[in-house]
Order: sequence, then C-alpha cells, then structure tokens
Amino acid sequence: MSRLRLLACVLVGAVLLWAGPAQARASRGRTVGAEFGLGADYLPDDDAGSFMGTVAVDTPIAQHLTMGGRFGLALESDPSRFAIPLDARLRFKLRRFYLDGLAGGWLFFKGEDHFRFHAGVGGGFLLSRTVRIGAELGYLDPSLMVGVRIAFAF
Repeated sequence: MSRLRLLACVLVGAVLLWAGPAQARASRGRTVGAEFGLGADYLPDDDAGSFMGTVAVDTPIAQHLTMGGRFGLALESDPSRFAIPLDARLRFKLRRFYLDGLAGGWLFFKGEDHFRFHAGVGGGFLLSRTVRIGAELGYLDPSLMVGVRIAFAF
C-alpha cells in the first residue's frame, strides 16, 4: 500500500473516531443537516463515467461553515464496478450559494485497487429550501473528475 493511501486511511479513520453522535441543537437555532444526493461524473483519464447516490450529514461549526460527511453507493463504468464513496466535507454557505471541500476514500468491490483516494471542490446554489444543484471538480486516484450534483434536504 502506498504512503498516500495509508495516510488517507489513517486520516479517514481518525475523523471517524473523533466524530461524536449527531445531535440537533435547536436551542441556538442550529441543527444537524441531512440530504440525499444524486450525481454523475466524467473521468477523462479513465474515459469512464460514474453515477452515485449519497447521503450527507453536517453540523454547523461557525456562522456560515458546516462540517460533515458524505457516503453512499457509486457505479463506475468501463469496467463496470461498484464503489462506496466515503468523504469528509467542509461547506461554506452564503445566502443561496455554497462551496464544498471534500476528501476521503472510495472503496471498490472489483479490480486491482480496492481503495482510491478522492478529493474535490464543488459549488452550487439552492433552487428552493430543500433542493440544491451544483457541480464538482475532483480527483479520484488516478483520474480527474468533472460532475454535476443535485441534492434534496430532509
């Protein structure tokens, strides 16, 4: 296992161990947020596509800043294989717009590399109180990713 992959595994493990249970904090007007998302990506280096469904949770850490995680199920084409995306997320929200920073690993069920490092930045805007639409530019070892996202808050 390469040093970068080992470092990513240790980082993801440390974040998971450090995180406590999610609790709503209605007393200060802050609550834990959750959303269901759908996405489609193109990986030009692999000449492949990826489709995913994810669940994300986050909690406020400052006035316009939240921290959380995103996990789900992804299908990568050419060759077809399933993956579980596991990402930590930092989100900056300002009125109807948001910017995301993501980092983590994707676990693959088929192929030689069962763990691939993922990092990305994204942004978008709120169409309504519960619907977000945006785009993401990222890196899924060893390829660039360009994608679109839609998410539904619940």
